Order: sequence, then structure tokens, then C-alpha cells
Amino acid sequence: MRTLLTGGTILTCEEGMRVLPAAIVAIDGAEIVAVQPHPPEGFAPETIIDCSGCVVMPGMVNSHVHLGEHLLKGVLETIDFEELFYSKLFAWESHLTAEVIGRASTVAALESLRCGVTTVADMYHHAEATARAVELTGIRAVIGQKILGFPLSDPLQTGAGGNAFRFDAGAFKDQLAAACEFADRWHRGAEGRITVSLSPHATNTLEPWMLARVAEEAQRRSSLVHMHLAQMQAERDEVFSRHGLGCVDLLAETGLLNDRLLAAHSIFVSDRELSLLAEHRAAVAHNPIANAKDGGLVAPIASMLAHGVRIGLGTDAFHVNLLEAARFSAFLHRAHHGDPHFITAEQALSWATLGGARAVGLERSVGSLEPGKKADLVVIDMTALNLVPWTDAAAAVVYHAEPGNVKWGLVDGRVVVEEGGSRTVDPVAARREFTAATEELWSRMGISGGAR
Repeated sequence: MRTLLTGGTILTCEEGMRVLPAAIVAIDGAEIVAVQPHPPEGFAPETIIDCSGCVVMPGMVNSHVHLGEHLLKGVLETIDFEELFYSKLFAWESHLTAEVIGRASTVAALESLRCGVTTVADMYHHAEATARAVELTGIRAVIGQKILGFPLSDPLQTGAGGNAFRFDAGAFKDQLAAACEFADRWHRGAEGRITVSLSPHATNTLEPWMLARVAEEAQRRSSLVHMHLAQMQAERDEVFSRHGLGCVDLLAETGLLNDRLLAAHSIFVSDRELSLLAEHRAAVAHNPIANAKDGGLVAPIASMLAHGVRIGLGTDAFHVNLLEAARFSAFLHRAHHGDPHFITAEQALSWATLGGARAVGLERSVGSLEPGKKADLVVIDMTALNLVPWTDAAAAVVYHAEPGNVKWGLVDGRVVVEEGGSRTVDPVAARREFTAATEELWSRMGISGGAR
């Protein structure tokens, strides 16, 4: 299928954020073949999409999300995160099933596409159910099955010093085997839209020898390792108390610190550790909204930039609106540093596009509009009241665009969003099934209320 997008302002999101007014994007099958002022000579499109009055840009890359955790949306957002994380979350997650994860992942993937996100990096339980949802909805994904150092059914032991993890070698080995089996079965699945990662949960929820085993399996497969890093002060303190190391140092000791590491959050790290991340070409998934909500945490972005750490943008749990995350990241760090020029719109948008693609290891395929890359792109209606008038495409998108402005979305050259609606899955049916699954899960967890 040859498709031609005409008349739009092209925001390529390459280095330099090139803008082409009233230009075209030519697509042959799943690949972009031209981004230029006029159609290539001899190019005969079967479909023409009129993008007049619109900005055409690459689909965004959410570099850290838990699609299945939409099931807990509304439950975790007003309670102290560190306290709840250790005392209740793992126990709640023990009630999860593949069926409910699949329904939640479907809804979250559809919402991601509606928000202009065409690639997600997901790590959670029952990864195969998420992969099936990705296959169904048409989104692109990097997926990892979460690996812990203990069973969800028995994660903690309580003593005079508070809670401690009940590490279990057998449970870990079973989880690592399941994660590797998933990775081997689903890599290049969904017509090539799925790539895989190995996903140890965090530096404090596995023992060093467990992290080393994950590193061995990742090295064997040359796969991305997607994990939480120094997300909470408790994580940093526990790692130092047990091992006398910082969280990044522990990754270096266990073989996980390299250019295939995607470290979500990276808040409680020293300048020396940031230097190590940069030196080893590891990437950070920055989650400004989730971190601010979890006690007003702010990642050390200025230090990351100073050290040259690679940065992608994520949403973490419960929401998938990367447009909002890009806007919030710019405003948050300006307020934090008292500098109205710190983090420009172009920089925030880059984290959500090419920066995110680099973070998840897909920069050769997605993240910018260039010939030879996958035809993953979105069309934003700039004639909407919330977007007029505008002169700077990147600034208008970052500061003012909303999911309702996303008119078209394509993944692999296939239309997945048309006139703001899903072309792949009936959202009404998906919502109905998700609501039923959530109510069933909350009932098993003993939580009152339900999805409405």
C-alpha cells in the first residue's frame, strides 16, 4: 500500500527539529520513502490523506509504562507511594490474571494511540497478555515480563527493623525462565512490531546474583534491560545498607550497566553515578508526572544533561498521555531551577520522540520522519480552537496540544487512528470488558468501588 500525506507542516523531529511547511510524506508499505516539498517523481499513491491545516510528526515513544497497571488506576494515586509499595502493591498484584491484564493493556494501548503515542516500552506481569493486546490494537511495543526476587504471594517479612524482602531463589529462577521464554517466543512478533526486553524490577527487589543472571541472559540475546533504578529513597538506602554500593554501582558490579540498559526514574543517584550512566551509554526514562505525584520527587535532569545521559520520556503507571508529560517536564524543571529558558519545547518534544526511540533501542526505525524509517506518525489538527493561532510547530504541540487534536495515527503505514477514533478495536467494547475485569479484580483484592 502506497500512501501520500499532503499539505501538512512536517515536524521531522530529527536533530535540529527541521520543519517543512506544506510538504509531503510518502509511504510505501511500512516504510517512509520521502519527506520533502513535493511527491517523488513516479510515486503513485493508492491512498491520499489531506493534512492541510495540520502538523505531521513522528508518533511519540513512551519509554516507560505499565499498560496492565491501568487496573489499579484510582487506587494508588492518593496514598504514600513508598509505604503502599512495600506493604500492599505486591500482594494486590498476586491477584492479577492474564485475562485482566490483557483487557487493561488493550484499553491503555488504545488510549496511547489516541494520545499520539505509537511505541511503548512496557514491563509488567503476564507479558504475553500485553503482547496480545499490542497485536490487536496495532501499536508498536518493547515488552518485558517483570522479574522479582521473590513470589508475589509472599514478598515480605516483618521484623523489628520493619519490612524486608523474603528472597527466594526458586521463585526467581522460575520468573527468569518465564521472562526468557516470553522473550524468545515474542521477539519480532505482531508482524515485527514487538521487540522484547528482560525486566528485573529494581535494584533492591533482587539480590546481586539474580541481577547478574539477568545480565547473562540479556547478553546472550543482546536484549534491552528495562528496569526501575533509584526510584525511591528507600531503594537507595536498602542497596547501600546491604551492599555498601549506590544503585548504579550495583548495576556495574552485576554486569547490567551498558548501552542496552533502560533505567526508569534514576532520581536518587549521585553525580558520579550519572557520569557512569553516561559513560556506559545507558538511557534514563524520565517520568516527571508520576514522580511529582509520588511525593514531589524531581529527577536531577540538569545533572543528567550536564553529564550527557541519554533521556527518554515516560508516563509510568495509570496514564499514557505523553503530550501532557512533555508539557509538564518543561514546566516542572523551569520551576525547579527558577529558569524560564530551561528545557525548551523542542527539548521536551525530542525526549518524547527521537530521544525515546534511542532509549528503547529503536532509533533506526522510529522517532523521526526520515526516508527508510518505519511509517509511524501522527497528524495533529492545528485548526482546533485550543491551537490557534500558532507560529512555532514544536511549541504549539508541546504547550497546547491535547489528545483530542490527534486526527490520524499510522503505525507501519497502517492507519490505526482515523478522525480521532480507533480503526483497530471497538473502544466501547474494550471499555466494557475492561470495566468488568477491573470490578472483578477489585472485588478479589477487597477494594470497594469499581470502574465506572
